[in-house]
Amino acid sequence: MVEVPSNSFTQVLRDQLFELVKELDAVLKPGAGKKIIYLGTPQNEMSLYNELQERGYTAVIYPARYPYDDAHRASYGDKLAKLIADKYDSDPKKYAGKPTDPLRFNEEDLQKRELSYRRSGFLLQFMLDTSLSDADKYPLKLKDLIVGSFSLDEAPMKLTWLPDPARRLSLQEIPKVMGLKGDAFYRCHTASPEMEKYSYKMMAVDPSGRGRDATAYCVLYYLNGYIYLMDTGGLMGGYSDVVLNKLASTAKKWKVNEVVIEGNWGDGMYLKLFEPFLRKTYKDCGLTEVKSKGQKEVRIIDTLEPVLGSHKLVVTPECINKDIESVPEGDYKYSLFYQMTRITSDRGALVHDDSIDCLAIGIGYLVDFMGVDADQGINELTEEWLEDSLESFYGFATSDIGGGIKTTDSTKEGSKGTTKGVSRFTKGYKLWGGYS
Repeated sequence: MVEVPSNSFTQVLRDQLFELVKELDAVLKPGAGKKIIYLGTPQNEMSLYNELQERGYTAVIYPARYPYDDAHRASYGDKLAKLIADKYDSDPKKYAGKPTDPLRFNEEDLQKRELSYRRSGFLLQFMLDTSLSDADKYPLKLKDLIVGSFSLDEAPMKLTWLPDPARRLSLQEIPKVMGLKGDAFYRCHTASPEMEKYSYKMMAVDPSGRGRDATAYCVLYYLNGYIYLMDTGGLMGGYSDVVLNKLASTAKKWKVNEVVIEGNWGDGMYLKLFEPFLRKTYKDCGLTEVKSKGQKEVRIIDTLEPVLGSHKLVVTPECINKDIESVPEGDYKYSLFYQMTRITSDRGALVHDDSIDCLAIGIGYLVDFMGVDADQGINELTEEWLEDSLESFYGFATSDIGGGIKTTDSTKEGSKGTTKGVSRFTKGYKLWGGYS
């Protein structure tokens, strides 16, 4: 048994294991009948035993139960042991879900183990089914994103999501998809005709030192409950002038209102180093520091899963391709979308987590905006337009300034440079038919 939890629970350990077993191929003597046989149980979706099949090995699977139904049977394909496959195929209703070896694991014993291991663990450890485990183990999916190309100034007030095969992005559009088996990018199903300028634009930065980690950044726009991921990237070089200048130029390019920097690295020193570069390049931009707490992997998943699950994160095809094509040193493990689909709640699950952590920092900063219903936003915009039109038509507007006091102002005698002569500092005003 080669793969066990202690040598496969993180990507680093899996990569090391994949390299170690190559030595077995090298020591095998040539000649007829010479074989290398692995006997084991997969510990995760990215199992060594899946990798070996891509290297030319043949897999034979002996699960503790017969397949649960025809769809489950199809997922095993021709890898299901012939003895088990023949019995199930002869009478699926008779054998479905029954123990394959009652003398070792009878029904009562399997039920106890299923309660103990829970669904995902039982499917992996006893059904030897890696394809079904990723739905529970890897919670962030590419298919939950909405993909679309939008203006840099405005976007639709509402988008709808549906993983329609006809809306799936092709390999011509996204040549390298970083998702797991069966995962894909899908364009938005529909977009509302109502358009509005983005309410807020920001850039999040996750700093790093001069080591192997990258300084990650992402540009996020916000409108009516939706977050638009416009750009993402990683820069090697820590706090060098080249990196700090590049970050300042990126903030200016995307016209962000604010740059948010994670302050855990260097106890806030990165912000102090970056501030002069930002003021020189793009002085009309805010600069804020935030701190992160708790286990990184759990915090990232807790921040991103609700946003992806409600289909509120929008990304452009250009951003996806740039992320994949411009990873530092050509290593796809730096890719945001690779990290997104491989992160688990296990500590140290990723070799590099800079980009996904940066996205979580940005979205976490926007969380106060997220309690917005898209339809309500459209209705409020329509009501505001009608109200403005009526005020302009009747020539006056009444506002409640508190304490039971109402003021009525003429919109026809406004000062030069204003549209209606009324300066609105509150949303409490409404049109009245006359004095009370």
